[in-house]
Amino acid sequence: MSSQLWLLFLSFLLFHPLLHPCLPLSSAHPLDPLTAAEISTIRRVIQSSHLGASKSLAFHYVGLDEPDKPDVLAWAQSGTRGRRQRRRAFVVAPLRRGDARDRRRRHRRLRRLRPGLSRFRTLEELEAAAALPLNYTPFVESARRRGVALSDVVCSTFTAGWFGEAGRGRRRLKLLCFVAGETANFYMRPMEGITVVVDLDEMRIIGYRDRVVVPVPKAEGTDYRAAKQRPPFAPETKPGVVVQPAGKGFRIDGHALLHYLTWREIDRPLTNGGPTLSSCRQQLGWSNWDFHLSYDARAGLVVSLASVYDAEKGARRRVLYRGYVSEVFVPYMDPAEEWYFRTFFDAGEYGFGLWASPLEPMTDCPANAEFMDGYYAAQDGEPVKLPNVFCVFERYSGDAAWRHTELGIPKQMISEVRQEVSLVVRMVGALGNYDYVTDWEFKTSGSIKVGVSLTGILEVKGTPYTHTDQITTDVHGSLLAENTIAVYHDHFVTYYLDLDIDGLNNTFIKSKLKTARVADSSGVPRRSYWTVTREAANMEADAHVEIGSVPAELLVVNPNKKTKMGNHVGYRLIANGVPVASLLSDDDYPQMRASYGKKQVWVTPYNKSEKWAAGLYVDNSRGDDNLAAWSQRNRAIKNVDIVVWHTVGFHHIPYQEDFPLMPMLSSGFELRPSNFFESNPLIRLRSTKQTHLPNCTLIPPKPPQMPALRRAMAAAAVGAGVGLAISIALEPGACASGRGRKAGSEASPVWATLSLVKSLPPKIIVEPRSGTKFPSVVDGGRRLLGVGVRYRWSPALKHKNNISYAYGVYADESDVKRLRKKYSTFSVSELKGNKELIADLLDQDLRMTISLQIVNRGLSIGYLRDTFAKVVGNELQKYGGSNNKELLQRFTSIFTDEHKLLRNSIFDLSREPGYILRIRINGKEMGKMESNLICKPLLDLYVGKNAYDKQALQDIQSTLASILQERSD
Repeated sequence: MSSQLWLLFLSFLLFHPLLHPCLPLSSAHPLDPLTAAEISTIRRVIQSSHLGASKSLAFHYVGLDEPDKPDVLAWAQSGTRGRRQRRRAFVVAPLRRGDARDRRRRHRRLRRLRPGLSRFRTLEELEAAAALPLNYTPFVESARRRGVALSDVVCSTFTAGWFGEAGRGRRRLKLLCFVAGETANFYMRPMEGITVVVDLDEMRIIGYRDRVVVPVPKAEGTDYRAAKQRPPFAPETKPGVVVQPAGKGFRIDGHALLHYLTWREIDRPLTNGGPTLSSCRQQLGWSNWDFHLSYDARAGLVVSLASVYDAEKGARRRVLYRGYVSEVFVPYMDPAEEWYFRTFFDAGEYGFGLWASPLEPMTDCPANAEFMDGYYAAQDGEPVKLPNVFCVFERYSGDAAWRHTELGIPKQMISEVRQEVSLVVRMVGALGNYDYVTDWEFKTSGSIKVGVSLTGILEVKGTPYTHTDQITTDVHGSLLAENTIAVYHDHFVTYYLDLDIDGLNNTFIKSKLKTARVADSSGVPRRSYWTVTREAANMEADAHVEIGSVPAELLVVNPNKKTKMGNHVGYRLIANGVPVASLLSDDDYPQMRASYGKKQVWVTPYNKSEKWAAGLYVDNSRGDDNLAAWSQRNRAIKNVDIVVWHTVGFHHIPYQEDFPLMPMLSSGFELRPSNFFESNPLIRLRSTKQTHLPNCTLIPPKPPQMPALRRAMAAAAVGAGVGLAISIALEPGACASGRGRKAGSEASPVWATLSLVKSLPPKIIVEPRSGTKFPSVVDGGRRLLGVGVRYRWSPALKHKNNISYAYGVYADESDVKRLRKKYSTFSVSELKGNKELIADLLDQDLRMTISLQIVNRGLSIGYLRDTFAKVVGNELQKYGGSNNKELLQRFTSIFTDEHKLLRNSIFDLSREPGYILRIRINGKEMGKMESNLICKPLLDLYVGKNAYDKQALQDIQSTLASILQERSD
């Protein structure tokens, strides 16, 4: 029996403290992705309804049903943020026709869709389909004919597409199979000539054809894994890492989103829409940028509500309401029976976010990156965690944001340079053989650079050819190895960009460059010049742009806002890379489905339902519900809320360097301010402060002035005790005294390369009663003040078996040294036991970490929750605030039972700038919140009058006294 697909709109209040433990109702962001608890609730609601009785019920997509834009914008204004936000879930689930007939009458929100349509395939059904050929007798015989062992066979699923069939009611896909065995790169060893057709609803093979037998390409030279490589090897580069001596400039809040402190916020919150500090912030902010970040199983990374701070106006100004990958269209150019249907819509058919790859620290993202998780619904509706789905980091490119050297003034040279630092948000979608690296890069200039890079493995076909001299016909690809042809294909990545430039209503402008002749009467020898004519797009048809057809700049302006000079404020769209458009004929079925691909830019009026360039339901789509179809209505787009759709991509002709795995190939675009600011916003950007390593000044490398002193370098390496590779200049006396070269010294600096390797770890301190080891430095420079233990029962039972955990107390040395002004006249003995000093340590906004290590056996997370809740609750009662009960509830909700504290687990409590409490288990984030009322009593258990270990407290006080007596760098 064929199936029908039914669409469910679930509308109920999902925000509840138990569902969203980090966020109070007043702080919940309406664009947050669904949490694991919310997905579980959705599953429970559906399964407990009439729909749950159906055996065919499956969850194809579960995501946030985006709230209406006016409601989100109203919420974003400070006056309405306290309102409870109604959360709607958007769910796609198939039911068999008979199962759904009665339920449709009972459930008003069920919608029937055209037969065969679906959102995208679930991972579970793709896995089940891929296993079918291995038990299918005709396929077993085909493998035998090719001399292939079934144990080496790997089958992969391919969407079947639509090629003019009428009345199609089945959900089908095709399988192609490959040979692994001696290599992990099975894509390079196709079993050419075999096509398997599977009915997904019945999960059985309904079509099979073995058309032709060609040699399976050999495994030799195809494996890309490092362990499989053999000499000769390419020259190696020197190791290096990113160093941020002052620590990272951001922290993670809310649903694993980030808020970055700027120098303005440290002193006071900004008014006029500027950033403010609150618990569990949902916005990600950095420098002059503020925006929201979320995950979606179809789009992947979604950026929303991006605004830039204008220092001159003292206000935040809107730029982008919503931006994400709307579709990825990849058509292959081989019309053979086993190839013609390979015209993938990776977002609509598979889910660009569903196939997001967990990012690897130090390789996918630099050392200074933070990572975030995402959740999607499995086929049975259970939430599934995607770890490290995004990373966020500050990029130090080594380039200048702006510079100028002036030599025109006699006897003077003026040189000004500002370092380029940007913020990058990254996701990698690993869709079959290709990996797509997508970046959103925010610049202090106000620009947003969006990049997409391809790497991975080519899709190849088996062939009898072993040399290009044998080829006499069009083989639709490049011969890269024996019996291996990589087929020509395209990659078209279409972005949805709902731009709100300084407000809701915008206009699309084409600034065309045209050649003009100099008038004969001008009296100059020039004969021509170019000038600009500006055309405002009134209707959709005016905004279909093929980039490069005429020289032009494309802008989105706010016709209702002008600069002091009278120019309309705006942003321009700048394509980076060669513009590409589809070369398929208009009557070709893949082109019908992706008919928007002939133009790189489309502009439509905002419509909440128009989100996906290839249509809401892409599998078996026919091109009647896509971007080009909507635009045929030719709606008005002047001075209204508009959406820009921009496609970047590649015509991919494979080359031998792409074998067996291709290097990164990149493209993208930039959204750049154009008369948005009154002048260059970077002129007021402060220069980056000079960076210091322990007792040594980091100076830009110069050509060597004298031979390197290896002994001095080795001594410096041991003294620094960190793992990095940098070039430094050592001035005489610099590392010894910490003061650098004396005034008037004519000695030349000693230039050398200092490589500090992992074999020189920080010093390890052992807590003697438990034997637990603690590093002397953690969290980017926090120094160990002392170590202690917490006993499980009465402190009188001082026996190792009664120790719950050992703990180390860390503080940022530079923060502690800020107390010198107050305590500079005190002696070491006076500082030891000084109650005022301890009070300052607890009250002031100093970065500290309490690192607990579980000693004997696993510790219940409930034990810690109850212990800390009691202490914090007693402290909060002293103040009697009206919000203290909610504050305590938010704190205890961080300690969810899903977290485990096994033996040797490390549990960290950290106070970050802004009195942010950060809680981690084995380095993994549990939650954060902002409150000194919470931070202070927790720290008091280790460094205050209520300290668990009085012996440790004495050591901590002695170390504090020593730090305050140390000479400044």
